[in-house]
Amino acid sequence: MQGYRPWQFLFNLPGVIVVGSAVGRRDGWWRWIVVCVFSGTATGLVAPLCLPHRVDSGSSAAVAGPIGALAVPMGAPDPSPP
Repeated sequence: MQGYRPWQFLFNLPGVIVVGSAVGRRDGWWRWIVVCVFSGTATGLVAPLCLPHRVDSGSSAAVAGPIGALAVPMGAPDPSPP
């Protein structure tokens, strides 16, 4: 869906590597894959419905999903004292 320009690839690949490694260390590699696939697929399905004349989502959504996953704390809070 997104244009295939080299700069987009060069921006998104490091984002997937850096953010993906952080999510993978914190939550496990399986969660990183699930978040990337879900965010990319959901964006690919919803974006054309919201903006039918502008199709510019794509691999950037696969980077935005793990960024969101890092921003949202997972599970119960740590019960240990600070």
